[in-house]
Amino acid sequence: MGYVLLGGAAITELSLVGAVSQMVAHGLILAILFNLVGIIEAKVGTRELDVLNGLMNPIRGLPTVSSLLVLGAMASAGIPGMAGFIAEFLVFQGSFVAFPLQTLLCVAGTGLTAVYFVILLNRTCFGKLDNAIATSPKLNSPRKYLPSFLLP
Repeated sequence: MGYVLLGGAAITELSLVGAVSQMVAHGLILAILFNLVGIIEAKVGTRELDVLNGLMNPIRGLPTVSSLLVLGAMASAGIPGMAGFIAEFLVFQGSFVAFPLQTLLCVAGTGLTAVYFVILLNRTCFGKLDNAIATSPKLNSPRKYLPSFLLP
């Protein structure tokens, strides 16, 4: 949310549009990430990063949930083509004229965020699946994980 503060402080038209876009994108991205963490905890029984690994395993892991987790992490890290990137780019472009040093620090922070997410995904989704936490049953009904307004 520091990008929202930077965009709001710059008070240019582009930075304000970027700040509002960042608020919307951040809310949507975090909603899906928290939902996926809840599904992983419900199926595996833990959220501990030291225990989780190999969730992308197609046989007994959670490949669909892990794939969505990768997409959510990419969106949060600001990978081009995702909603987070568009919002961050608008904030950076609009704020650079008013705060060049602070904008460059935020750009560097975006790079560090991407590195953090790569490490997180490597620890949770990839690697050898531990037999103690491997889940045999598949998701029976996604209905119990979806909010009621999304159900047909």
